[in-house]
Amino acid sequence: MLTKEQIKATKDQASGEVKYWFTGHQAQTKLVLRPVDGPDELGATPDDKKQYERVPMSLAEYVQEKIDYIMAGKERLMGRFGYTEESFNEKLELYNESFWRCHALRQKNTDKHDKVIARYKQIFDEASKIAAAVDVSDIKDGFPCGSVHLYLTADMQETDLGKAVAFQNRDSNTDAYKYSISHLVKIPSYGQCTSFDERTCGKTKEFLDSKGIKVNKHTWID
Repeated sequence: MLTKEQIKATKDQASGEVKYWFTGHQAQTKLVLRPVDGPDELGATPDDKKQYERVPMSLAEYVQEKIDYIMAGKERLMGRFGYTEESFNEKLELYNESFWRCHALRQKNTDKHDKVIARYKQIFDEASKIAAAVDVSDIKDGFPCGSVHLYLTADMQETDLGKAVAFQNRDSNTDAYKYSISHLVKIPSYGQCTSFDERTCGKTKEFLDSKGIKVNKHTWID
């Protein structure tokens, strides 16, 4: 039988790997060996020129990869962490059950918040165009160095939009980043000086405010 510590570790492992599936940029791909014709003009054979590329990975393949990893560590778990044959099999069952339960919940929440964001897509796309059209030709690059971004005001945080943005930025700890809309409104980068972002964000803020999406500017100085 699994101990409380082993149950917690297994559930945490499954939860973490569900999170990575949704947020890791390489989670949904795998490395495969790409065939290389040879030998070439220098005499190199295909084995000499092994090349790998990333290709899409299905969710089922991802889960199996993680289970295979647990299986590969069976001896270590039994030797160092007190697992028996019975408790190891229980761990596999618990991991599989926990993974799919966490995934279902995560997918449900993701779909819910994505639908909210989709309702504002036209406004955010227009805001991105406005930001791109701001004239900054008179600004010279220099100090202060840093960046400026927009985030939802406090009175927007309990709205459906605020909750959706917070869900998408849930790994952030401060309001300026938890409610940031940088991933929704594209602000062009012209250099290191914050003056560029101050102007483009200022004009974009005016537009968003007029559409009922209240935002603040956050300045980060390097």
